[in-house]
Order: sequence, then structure tokens, then C-alpha cells
Amino acid sequence: MILRKMPFSFLPQTLNVGFVESISRKSTKVIFIVLSLSAGFCTQIQDLAAFESDSIEAYRFAYEKRLEDRFRKNLDSILIDVPYALEVDVLLKPTEVIDRLVNPVSELEVQEKKENNLKENTNPLALFSDQAPQGEEFALPLTKLGMWKLKNGAEKEQEDPTINEKPKKKVFLNFKDLLASIELRLLMDQSVTQDQEKAAQRILKDFGQLIGNPKVNVRVSKSAFVKKEVVEKDKEKEEEAKRDPAALEEEKKKEQEEKEKAESEALLERIMQLKIPIAIVLCAIIFLLGINMASRSYQKIESKRLNLLSEQSKREETMLRAQYNKEDEASQSKPIESHDLVRIEETQVSVLGKFRQVMSGRPQLTSLLIKRWIRFQADGALEALNLISRSIEVDQLNSLLETLTDDEKSLWSQKLSAGFSDQEKVRAIQFIEKELLSNMLAPEEKIDASVKSVIYSVTLEEALECIRRDVTLGATLISFMQSVQVARIIDLLNPDQVASLSSRGIQLSKKETLANVGQLYMLINQMRKEKQVESPFVSNIPSLMSELSLEKERSLFVAYASQNSIEDVKELAMKFFPSELIFSLPSELVRRSLDQLSVTKRAELVAISDEDQAKQILDLFGQSKTREILEEELVVINEQESRLRELKKNRRVLLKNFVIQTRNLIAQSPEYEEQIGEVLDNWALAIQSEGQGALRAVA
Repeated sequence: MILRKMPFSFLPQTLNVGFVESISRKSTKVIFIVLSLSAGFCTQIQDLAAFESDSIEAYRFAYEKRLEDRFRKNLDSILIDVPYALEVDVLLKPTEVIDRLVNPVSELEVQEKKENNLKENTNPLALFSDQAPQGEEFALPLTKLGMWKLKNGAEKEQEDPTINEKPKKKVFLNFKDLLASIELRLLMDQSVTQDQEKAAQRILKDFGQLIGNPKVNVRVSKSAFVKKEVVEKDKEKEEEAKRDPAALEEEKKKEQEEKEKAESEALLERIMQLKIPIAIVLCAIIFLLGINMASRSYQKIESKRLNLLSEQSKREETMLRAQYNKEDEASQSKPIESHDLVRIEETQVSVLGKFRQVMSGRPQLTSLLIKRWIRFQADGALEALNLISRSIEVDQLNSLLETLTDDEKSLWSQKLSAGFSDQEKVRAIQFIEKELLSNMLAPEEKIDASVKSVIYSVTLEEALECIRRDVTLGATLISFMQSVQVARIIDLLNPDQVASLSSRGIQLSKKETLANVGQLYMLINQMRKEKQVESPFVSNIPSLMSELSLEKERSLFVAYASQNSIEDVKELAMKFFPSELIFSLPSELVRRSLDQLSVTKRAELVAISDEDQAKQILDLFGQSKTREILEEELVVINEQESRLRELKKNRRVLLKNFVIQTRNLIAQSPEYEEQIGEVLDNWALAIQSEGQGALRAVA
């Protein structure tokens, strides 16, 4: 049914009311959806329709702030005490791209556009606009006015059926899709360590790998930061420069006074808090000082008492020794009677018979004993060698000599003397009997025969050198020696060496002693090889020095100087200091050597010395108590003619022992090397001149 024609001006009003009502309903629905999304807002997903330019920018700033806070929290735990600056820039995509993402064209709009194009190209009576054609009337179907029965289940007569149309599809988008890139710039102070720098770079780069898209650009650099304290100090200096100097000086003075006052008050308060502990400590210190003073006083008194007792003991010992020497002198001056000679001969036959039996049963023991007697000049050893060489058969003597080295044979031949008194025979018999008994009763050491031979053939110089190089091996060597040999060695050592050697010897067990034998054997061979390396002549000097008399010692140096330079002569003299220059050494060194001797030995040395040397020895002790005791002992010796005669007879041995002792002390006193060199300068020139003169005379 066609509605009659009417003016078109009526239609816009009717159509506009319906259109506005429809639009109002749609807007209310959209707002409701936006509010619902806002209520359930997610930090990463947003409704594209809700994005506006302001809200996007605000969210970008919030996103930057959140990233910066996260990075700073992580970097603070790594860059400890390291100043740094962090800049985070979140860059958005271009505006055109964002608009397309936020407002995409839906399929419904595309479809409506197609329908409109279709309607425009179809029935001209169909109206697609609320504007009437110009200058003509037209017919309008009633259905266009909504006057027919409503369809599609409409509940109200005037309700627009278009409300049942499907709403436009909403598009949601992740905020990261709007981002073009993220710029991370980290600037650190140059004080940052390499490990800290690597850790900071790893944190920033791991974030880029984790986020994936958009691209994360990381830039890390270092620069010198101006510290806050420096800036504050500069500001303070600038402020002070602007202020009045007089007022500034007055203010500084007041601050200093206040500071000193505060410090004094704090110190006083601290002292008051600690007054009881301080009083206790002071009382303890005073108490300890009192005890220390009392202890020192007691030590002085005790030291004086011990010195007096020591001097008294020495006087008593001197008197007893003098009495013993008188008795000994009387017994020696008394001629040996015939029945005593018979008893001596019987004892000699018995002792030599025992020696032959030991020689047959234990030839190694007799060989070791002979080696020991040759090397060490013990009391009775020289007489024992003379007696054995005169008393045993030739074949037995040859078998004994086969076990000796050429050097030992030569030394034995030098010890033989033409005369052999009855007293010397008695000493020889007593010495041999004592040596046989002590060695046969002693348990036999389970060591190799060659090792034992080397140990028993050690000379006095080698024993001293062994002790100097290794105290433990020196104690091991002494454990294989007789008491007479040990006594001779100890006489030539200083007190410190004796104490160290005794302490180590006491600590060594039997098992440890046998375990050290191998090292001792190697050390002795090493010392002998070192002497052989120098030259055949120099290697024989120690044995020659120990055997030649002091008077013939100079000829040995002259012969050496004829073939060598002054430096070589001085070097040899430093090893074997000339006996004629002993008392030309520094007085401190000679005094130290004399201090190693007992009072009796010192007095005996003075007694056998010439007048000048005796005066030098006594002058070394000045006017001390030691000199008084020495002079008293010297008076006792001079009163005993037999003792004095015996000392002069053994003068060479006594002087030799003192010279060897002084040489050992020189080797242990490098601080005197320069002074000793000055003593040897003129002497070496004279020796070389004498040697060259002798060489020209021979030529």
C-alpha cells in the first residue's frame, strides 16, 4: 500500500527523532563497555577504542618509569658504590600506524558501503536519504514509516528494529605493538670494575632477548663522574670566598673551640666510665714493676754469690791440681825398680797377646783402632803406635798395613820416634788395654765396613768441618768416637757450638744415629772431594799443617807463594792462618779464642810462650779478676818443675791446638775479614818475595 504524497519536510523530523534515539542507545552501550574494560584494566592489553593520544603518551611515560625502576633496583645490587646514570626511552610507532591499529575498518562497514552503492544503482523510487527530491512529489511506502505490524519480535510499536543488529566488533591490542623500540643508555663511572661492567651489560641485554619485540637498543659507556663530596666542597669554598674573611675566621675559631670542647668532654666522660678498669690496670702495672725490681735485686745477689762460689771452687781445684802434680812429679822422678820392670814386661806380653788375638779374630776392629790412633793425637796413642810397630810380627804388621791408605801409612811413619822410655811403654800398654776393652765391650754397630772405615779415619779438621756444616751429622759422628777424641773436638769448639752439639746428641736415639750414617758417609766423601778439586798440593795442606811443626809452617807458605799470586797466598792464609801472626790479629778475636780455654789451659799456654807472647796474652785480660786467677795458676805451674818440663816438651802440641782453635774461630767470624786481610797484606808480600827468591836460587 502506498502512502499518499505529502511534503517531505515532515519526514526529517520523524526520521531525526528515531535516528537520535538509536544513536543514544548505541553510545550508552559503548560507554558501558569502555567502563567495564577500564574496571578490568590490564597493564599490557588495552581496548583500541579507549586509546587516545594523551592516554597513550601517559602510558608510555608510566611504562618508562616502571622499566627504569626495575633496572635501577637490579643495577644497585651490582654497581655498589659506583655512580651511574640510566636513561630509558620508549619510542612509539608513527601516528598513522597507530591510528590504523586503533581504528581498523570493520567488515560490517565494508558491507554497508557495498549495499549503499547497490541501492544507488537500483530502483529510483527507493529513498536512501532523508532529503526529498527538489521540486517534485513522490510516493513513500508505509513500511518506510514504520506503520505496519512490527516484525522480528519487536515489543513496542515504535521501537526501531535496527537495535537488534549486531554491534561492531571490538579490537584489542597489546601495548607493545604500538612501540617502535626501547633505548637503554647506561653511563658508569670509571671506577667500575670489569666484572661489574659485564654484569650490568648482561642485565640490559638479557632484557632485550626476553622482550623480543620491540627491538631493544643497549648502549653502555664509562666516564669520570664528579663526586658529590667534591661538588659540596667546591660550593662551600665558593660560599666562603663570598663571605667576609674576618667573620669567616671568627666562625672557624668558634667551630674549633666547640670541637675541642666537645672532644675534651667526650674524653672526660669516657675516662669517668673507665676509671675503675684504669685503676685496676695501674695497680697491676705497679705490682708487676715491684716484682720485677725485687727479682732483679735477687738475681744480682745470687749472681754475686755464684761468682764467689765459682772462684772459690777454681782456687780449690787449682790447689788440688797442684798437689796432684807434685805427687805425679814425685812418682815420675822416682826410678822404676826391677820388680816393676818385670811386672811391666808381663803386662806388655799380656796386652800384646790380646791385641794379636783381636787382630786374628776381628781384623776390622784393629784396623779401625789404628786409623783412629793415627788421625787423632790422644794421650797414649803415639806411644801405642810405637809399641805395636816394635812388638808385633812382620807378617801381622803387613796385614795391618794393607788395610791402611798411603796417607795413613805416611802419618804412622812420621809418628815413630827413635827412643822409647819405660814410662812411654807403660802409657802405651795402659792405652792399648783401655782401647781394646772399651771397643770389645761396646756393641758392634751394624753398618757397612767401608762406611765404618771412612768414619773411623776422620781427621780432627774433618770432624770440626762436619759439625760446622750439620750439627745432627756431627753428633752422629761423635757417637762413634772415643771419649778422648770427643774431648779434643769439644776443646776446639766455642760454647755455643758445644751446647748445640750436646743438645742434638742427647736427642738422637740409636735408631736415628744408624739412619744418619749414610748421610754422614756422603758428607765426609764430599768434603774430601772438595779438597781434591783444588790441586794435589792444596789438598795435602790440611794434613801437612796438622803434622808440620809451627817453625816449618812458613816454608810451606813460601813454596806455595813461589808458584801462585799474592791473592792466592792470602786466600790460603785465610783458610790456614799463619801461626806466627796469631797474636797480630784483632785483640777481640784473640780474646774470644782464649775464652774458649779453661783457666788451666790458658796458664799452660802462657807458661810455654816466650816473654813477648806471654805479655800479650796477659795484657788481653787487663786488670780483671780473670788475670789475677791466671797469674795465680801460672805461679803454681812455675813452682812445679816436672810439670813445666812436660809442658815445654809438648809445647808444639799445645800451640798447635790453640792455632787450630783460632783458625776455626776465624772461619766463623766473617765480620773480622777486612781486619784480617790488612794483617795478611804485608806478610803475603814478604812471603811471595821470599818464594820468588828461592825459585831464582834453584834456577
